Amino acid sequence: MLSNLTSQKANYDANYHVAIFGAGISGLKAAHECIKKGLKVSLFEARDQPGGKCIGYMNSGLPYELTHRQMFSSNPVFLKTLREISTHKGANLMCQIEPLPKAQFVWAQRSKTVHFSQKYFNFFTESVYNLKSAMSLFIDGVPLRDIYWFRNKLTQKKIKKSDLDSPISRYLEYDSRPLLASFLRKVLSSWIAATDNTRTGDIIQLLLNKKITPTPLSPNSYSLTLNGPINESLITPWYEYLKDKGVNFYFNSLLKDMKYQDSKCQHAILENKKVIKADFFIIATPPQQTLNILPELKPLVNVEGVKSHGFQLHLKEIPSILKNKSIGIIIDSAWGLSYKIYYSGKYNNTVFSENIKATVSITATRMEKSKGILFNKPLIECNEEEIHEEILAQMGLSSPKFKSLFLTTIKSDQELQ
Repeated sequence: MLSNLTSQKANYDANYHVAIFGAGISGLKAAHECIKKGLKVSLFEARDQPGGKCIGYMNSGLPYELTHRQMFSSNPVFLKTLREISTHKGANLMCQIEPLPKAQFVWAQRSKTVHFSQKYFNFFTESVYNLKSAMSLFIDGVPLRDIYWFRNKLTQKKIKKSDLDSPISRYLEYDSRPLLASFLRKVLSSWIAATDNTRTGDIIQLLLNKKITPTPLSPNSYSLTLNGPINESLITPWYEYLKDKGVNFYFNSLLKDMKYQDSKCQHAILENKKVIKADFFIIATPPQQTLNILPELKPLVNVEGVKSHGFQLHLKEIPSILKNKSIGIIIDSAWGLSYKIYYSGKYNNTVFSENIKATVSITATRMEKSKGILFNKPLIECNEEEIHEEILAQMGLSSPKFKSLFLTTIKSDQELQ
């Protein structure tokens, strides 16, 4: 996010006009903070709706989404924002939040599952969690000496700032510990779309999240989720709230360029050549898009794109291998599959149509190079039928006895980057 507002330390003039580009979570949050200060806000979005990469909705009584939603209760800024946004029903967006009780690591080809509680640690639960973490590494073939080394490296009391700012592959010595590196790549790419160059400090903060003091704003769980599609439970009511507060939204308005004079932005130009004038400008778009607008920042920012895609399996019956599952990662999946299961009557308080008992929302994060186990091709080279068969195989559901359980496999219409 780029903003001339950062130079302002005094009170804001209510006549100041702020132009924000990008109506995803970052753009909505920026607009929210601006209207709290009494500023006039115009928000421009390239697509025809707000939300950016956050796509999730009910269609004909069935859930569809780009990726499953997991949030962390150690983020008080986000939770406080949800509490500040009132809805037309007289509540606030915190009423859509519920705890996520557990998550899983799954080895579909070996029929193995390790369950992890998502509650905050006490001494006993931390000991159990550490044992399960070590067991997961061992199941995946990581040598015991590397497991012990990894645990010590992760929990050492003081880590130098230079190490925290280094790539995770350097800090955890991927080159000299290939089996540990293989496991961590699979977990981190599927969980948070991390790469070898992701900052070490960010990874460690997430891995040690349960040790962070919980905020009183949150349920007693470090992992949270939305009880409903993200568009309906978060994006749309937030958008309506901002509109009611006077924010002007302009859709199908792609930022093309920004013109500067004396290091200050004078105006922005949309793809349709419309000139946007304002007192302040905020870019709230993904890093690569921002660098296209401001190429002078490229030497200062290291950006890697990770493509991902969402798919749904609608279940007429729930196979035994999916029972007792909630949200998790398929560790031995070639395409980096992760999943979340939504049960009829519980998700969004909606009974699913077509007698569907549950929907498995699946996200693939290794689309371009990793080859599948059936067709020996990357996801992007497969047709829809091959993708369907490959996903079932990688989830351990390719047996003929499962075929009649699925209504369909639906591919999401957009991708993350």
